[in-house]
Amino acid sequence: MGKEKYLKYYGWIISLFFLLVICRGDILSKDKNGQMGNAPIELKELEVKKDLRMMHILAYVRDYSELTTYTDTVTLFREKWVDFMLPIDRKAEGKGWKLPRILSTKSYYRFTNAWGVDSVSDKFGQHFSWSDWISPVDNLPLPKKLRYVEQTSDTIRGKYSPTETWIKNGDSVTLKVNVLADKRSRKYVPRLATFFREEDEIDFDDFRVMYYFGPIADTTIYARDIKRIDAHIASTGRGRNIFRFNPIEEPYFAETSAEMYIVDYELLTLKEAKRWEKANLRELSANLKPPANIVPPVTSEIVALIRRVEQADEAALADARARLQVDQRLAGRPLEGYTNAEVIRKVLKNMLGIKSKRKYNKDTRRRSPF
Repeated sequence: MGKEKYLKYYGWIISLFFLLVICRGDILSKDKNGQMGNAPIELKELEVKKDLRMMHILAYVRDYSELTTYTDTVTLFREKWVDFMLPIDRKAEGKGWKLPRILSTKSYYRFTNAWGVDSVSDKFGQHFSWSDWISPVDNLPLPKKLRYVEQTSDTIRGKYSPTETWIKNGDSVTLKVNVLADKRSRKYVPRLATFFREEDEIDFDDFRVMYYFGPIADTTIYARDIKRIDAHIASTGRGRNIFRFNPIEEPYFAETSAEMYIVDYELLTLKEAKRWEKANLRELSANLKPPANIVPPVTSEIVALIRRVEQADEAALADARARLQVDQRLAGRPLEGYTNAEVIRKVLKNMLGIKSKRKYNKDTRRRSPF
């Protein structure tokens, strides 16, 4: 019985093998018309680049910040296009930039105080936002508890409270970091490490960062896996005095909620990265709109603030034009030094950018016959 059982299994295996061979040969031997023959297989073109050592990241940032004293409040909504150039190879260490490089920015301010003053503007003389210090992280080891499972979570406790909370759902991972819970969590905001020194006189009341990664295909998280970064930072003080905003010895408070959406990333060679570094993208990026499938719409309150600032700018521009005195020098260039009619015509053409077809001698009183 044992031999018959094994022979039966061997028979099934051999039959399945021949069936696969026949089907495989039938698929490969038929052409487009279904006829037997050697049908060529068309493959897509594959482009291979050598020495890819840099990663260029393009991101769109929304900044909601507030600067307050006991009597005055400045509310800011700012939208920015920024980019990063991160080294992905040891030979590229020290190159690129890890802080956001601002390509374009639009700001909307609202000013209120305890006496009912309420005004708006697109300009303010103080910089109090923390959003310029948020940057992507790279090469984070995925906790062992999150590996090879579909859904789970893991919490890493700090000295007094949880400092890292990892949540996995399918191939997406969310990381919540409480930077104030443990000094080890400052590795997620290395550019802000200097602000934790006592001599800076900054007291952080809240410092949380949330990272959205996906899809994750490895046990290590790379910069290319980042989809979005949210940050909430609240502090007493800002590391430097705010000029003429608050009375002397009166405290002021700064709070920022920032959203950074990663729009695109690209691997580059060092030569290509150098071109990006030298490129002036401010005029181009000022007209860019964030992709609707990546960036959600703003709230109705922000829409109202933007419209109010734009209306104030339009009114200020119209008033400035009404008060503008015409500069008579712009009415035309004085032509007293030119007496020859053809030379005057040539000067006028030059002023309008029209190329003259006639040639003239140094003596402008006579036309050259050539």
